[in-house]
Amino acid sequence: MKEVYPELTNIKKAEEEKATSLQGEQIGKWLSGKAQYKSIIPMGYVGAPASYKQIHSTIEQYCREIAKEIIKYYQWSFKGKGIFTRNMMG
Repeated sequence: MKEVYPELTNIKKAEEEKATSLQGEQIGKWLSGKAQYKSIIPMGYVGAPASYKQIHSTIEQYCREIAKEIIKYYQWSFKGKGIFTRNMMG
């Protein structure tokens, strides 16, 4: 939310919120967005807003690792065909 809508994100409030989680059929009910299921998660969020910094760094790390694996795959696939002429993993 903070990355997409920083002007709508209250970081101080997020850091104060308790973590919430759903189990089993609660997930489907929550995702439906129907008013009768509002009591499952009254604040409307699932997860741990206070750990947003950790999540952001984890996503960045996953993206980096995925990009490295894609580059490795293409370097291997096109090895000897002159497509990759320098080390792109730098």
